[in-house]
Amino acid sequence: MDKNKCLVICAICIFTVTQQYNANADNVQPEPDLSKSTSASTLEQTVLIEAESFNKNGGWVIDQQVMDQMGSPFLLAHGLGRPVEDATTTVKFPHNGEYHIWVRTRDWVAQWKKPDLSPAMKAVGTPGKFQLLVDGQAIATTFGTEGIQWHWQDGGTINIRKKSVKLALHDLTGFDGRCDAILFSTNHQLIPPNNLPEMRVFRRKLLGYPDSPPEAGQYEFRLYANDMFLGRIAVNAVLREA
Repeated sequence: MDKNKCLVICAICIFTVTQQYNANADNVQPEPDLSKSTSASTLEQTVLIEAESFNKNGGWVIDQQVMDQMGSPFLLAHGLGRPVEDATTTVKFPHNGEYHIWVRTRDWVAQWKKPDLSPAMKAVGTPGKFQLLVDGQAIATTFGTEGIQWHWQDGGTINIRKKSVKLALHDLTGFDGRCDAILFSTNHQLIPPNNLPEMRVFRRKLLGYPDSPPEAGQYEFRLYANDMFLGRIAVNAVLREA
C-alpha cells in the first residue's frame, strides 16, 4: 500500500473522530430525573443482573449489534431450532425476602403479528421464548412472549431465602430467545424505565458506576486502513465506545 495514501486516510479518520466527538459533546442532553426509582432505599432493595455478565454463557451468545438502540449487549439463544445449553450465574442478594422479578426481553416476531398484515405474512407462536430458573426451579412466567419493543416483562414475585442464588436462562426453542437484563426488587412499586436515556441512568446507579467516567489521561488515536469504508467503520466503533 502507498505510504502517502495511508497517511491521508489516517488524517481523515482522525479529523472525523475529532469532528464527530466534538459534535456529540455539544449535543449532550441533561440527564432525566429518576430520583424516585434510584433513591437510596430503592438501590438497597434492588439487584440488577446484566445478561452479558453471566459467569457462563452456555449455548447463548453475546449480541452487540443494537447497543445504540438499547444501551447494552444482550444474550441470544441461536440454536437453529435446537434449544441451547443454559446460561448460568450466581447472584448475591442483600437480604432475604419477597422480590419482584422483571426480565428485559421482547417477542422478536411480534412485528409480524400486526392485524393489518395478510394471513400469508403473519407469524405464529413465540419462537424466542425462554425460562428463568432460580436455584434450578423455573418461575411461572415464560419470557420472550410479548412486546414488539425491548421492555421489562413482569415475572411476578419470588421468595429469596438465602444470600447466594444460582440463576439460569433456559432456552425452550433454539430460535433466538433474547435476554438483556434481569431485575429483582423488594420495592413492589418500582417499574423499571424503558426509555433509553432513563435506562442509562438507571443502570449506572444500580451497577454502582460513576456519573462521569474517571479521567484516565490523554491518548493519541491512530488508525491505519487501506480502505476508506473500513476506516469509517472503525471510526464509528471508536465513537460508540467513547
